[in-house]
Amino acid sequence: MLDRSLTTRIRTTGALAAVLLIGATRLRADGDEPSEIPCHLAYVLAEGVFVDVGSEVGLATGATGWIAYQGQPLVRFEIGAVTRESTFLRLLAPRTPGFPSTGQRISLQLDENVKPPTAMAPVDPLPEKPFRPLLVTPEDVDVGEPENVFHGRLTFRQRVQGVSNGDLDYRRTELITSGSIERIQGSPWALEWAGDLTYRDGDALRRVDDYQEIRIEAERFALARRFDDESILRLGRFIPGELPSIGYLDGAHVEKVFSEGFRWGVLGGWKPSRIDLHPTSDEPTLATYATVLSESEDGDHFSLTGGALLSYFEGDLDRLAILIDQTAHIGRLDIFTSAEVDLDVGAANKRDGVRLTRLDVGISSQLEGWAPRVGASRYELLDTAAERDLFDIVILPTDDFLEDSYWRFYVGARHELSDELSLDEEVSYTQSETTDDGVRWRVSLIKRLLFGAPGAQGSFTVFNLLGEEQRGYGGRIGAYFPAGDGEVDFQPSMSFRYVDYQEGDDTFGFGDLTLRSHWRPSRRWEFFVAGSYSLADEVQRLFLELGFTLRW
Repeated sequence: MLDRSLTTRIRTTGALAAVLLIGATRLRADGDEPSEIPCHLAYVLAEGVFVDVGSEVGLATGATGWIAYQGQPLVRFEIGAVTRESTFLRLLAPRTPGFPSTGQRISLQLDENVKPPTAMAPVDPLPEKPFRPLLVTPEDVDVGEPENVFHGRLTFRQRVQGVSNGDLDYRRTELITSGSIERIQGSPWALEWAGDLTYRDGDALRRVDDYQEIRIEAERFALARRFDDESILRLGRFIPGELPSIGYLDGAHVEKVFSEGFRWGVLGGWKPSRIDLHPTSDEPTLATYATVLSESEDGDHFSLTGGALLSYFEGDLDRLAILIDQTAHIGRLDIFTSAEVDLDVGAANKRDGVRLTRLDVGISSQLEGWAPRVGASRYELLDTAAERDLFDIVILPTDDFLEDSYWRFYVGARHELSDELSLDEEVSYTQSETTDDGVRWRVSLIKRLLFGAPGAQGSFTVFNLLGEEQRGYGGRIGAYFPAGDGEVDFQPSMSFRYVDYQEGDDTFGFGDLTLRSHWRPSRRWEFFVAGSYSLADEVQRLFLELGFTLRW
């Protein structure tokens, strides 16, 4: 079961992230680039995200733009609240699969009609060419390009759980880092990295493979060069942002830009172990793709990336897949599509023929006072030798393992009820071979300026619960309170649920009571602490988390 859950996690982060980093171009108007502000994702809520920059860099309530990751626009936003060093961004479209996680470096691409003041202080700017005094001869001034532009973050996190009854205590220590060194020694080369170091202990984790052992996972470690025409060369370990559904690869990546509207790339190497990401030569992989881009002067854009992936496993042909990613912004309409189609190359044991193994389609729009959305998803586990190698056929038969698949269809909308009140709802239907089919719904009410406090926000969410021989309802109440001009925040929350069992008594109870807080003494440092308490079936659980993040 551990292998299977890790497989699902890796496939979800690697394959379903495909809609994020396609070659969507930045909006332009009259030939001007939109203002761009680098920052970090502080935390994510159901209705939006917080970033670690604010009014000191010229952000103001009501401004609109794009959240961008690795230079590619992801989702539209509107600024809902601003303090000196913190800003809440209300998302105008759903977050796509693989949205950047807390702490990652992103940028805000402001629309040209709401540019911040030109005198604003940039956040972590790239060094500019040195000032050249008028009375100094050229021989006395170094006007070279900036060298060794160094950005990164280091996070330490300690988690501890104590349970009054049962062997469920555990401790987990994490050290997480990511970053880049650009223009190494003044050259066009850059080094990119991301990884973590973990140590796990406690009764609840005795059966995991790395129990009481230091585990290192290198998610990215690559040298990259970008040429004058925006072509790229990448060497090392990476997930190609141009077509992330290729997944992790240890090897080389070349992309040639032929024009503003067309580029072509080739990748080759070996996939690392799907359990611990250790280097291995078991699965050599080759992939190629082409990207078509177009944009209009009024800001509409379209991007389509199509590719093919071929892989072997332990010497035998294992997989041939067609990969497709598409994004479009047309007027007020946003459309994204991401899909994987697997062809039969003889490795399947149960699912032969052409298979649609993954599909994500989403359509959303920002209208006056409300934002509707609709979409569909498809997922099934691959029937390949590399996937089957991850589980023990004695414990879990092949047929049971391969039943992990589903179709999901959803429709939802966000409504602005007033200047400080909004409603977000969604209804979905899931058809699955391993879980109960059924209709699930969720409704969230969001209150801004909670208790009249600037930047404060509260939310109340309810949803239905479906399971084998049980039905019920659940919910969560949460709030966000900034203090000290955004340097400190408090996030209390509480969950509850009511369950009607077909055989047994109905139950109603409160779940976790949680308080999380962040303290940012400077732009580089952030400290956080969280505590959670729950009582279920007369068993008490106490969870604590603390740590810090250093950014540079």
